[in-house]
Amino acid sequence: MNIKNKTFISVLCIIAVSFVIGIYLKQNHIQYLQPDYAVYDNETGLVDVSTDIIVGEIIDSKVENIKVAFTEGRKYENDEDKMIYLVSDIKVTDVIKGDIKKDDIIRIKQLGDGEKIIDQTIMENNGYYKKGNKKVFFLKSFKEFGVPYSVINPIQGQIDIENDKVKENKNNVLFKNIKNEKDLVEKVKEALK
Repeated sequence: MNIKNKTFISVLCIIAVSFVIGIYLKQNHIQYLQPDYAVYDNETGLVDVSTDIIVGEIIDSKVENIKVAFTEGRKYENDEDKMIYLVSDIKVTDVIKGDIKKDDIIRIKQLGDGEKIIDQTIMENNGYYKKGNKKVFFLKSFKEFGVPYSVINPIQGQIDIENDKVKENKNNVLFKNIKNEKDLVEKVKEALK
């Protein structure tokens, strides 16, 4: 082989390797999201803005593309109007506020897929839901649009319960110093009054 052929083959190899590396990095890239969320400075404000408040257990989760922009008169027929969410099925064990019934299975969405598209605020506040997790959820309903519920915000919109004990979230300034599920439910009911 002459020098021109060796140089040409070397350049082709470099291009091919760069292309393969580019594909690999694109497939393994994690995209971090950091949307703004309304945060409440008192328990009554959080309870008032919640359409529903429940206690429930996560029984399943899957990734879905969901249309979220609801502008009057606009059609939503393509994927440009959709965002990726982790959608969890929740078995309701107690209802504190709203028209959900005990033993209903409801769906709650969290922005991102929890693996490659991650909402930083969710990760900093006990992460994406996992099967078996039990929580008190402060929800916003979107049933008129056929969309799963959302928590009011990832910081204050759910409170973890483990073995009947409240798991502290250092970022949530509401409902502090409550040790168990029963006391937490009572405190939320007091804020309803």
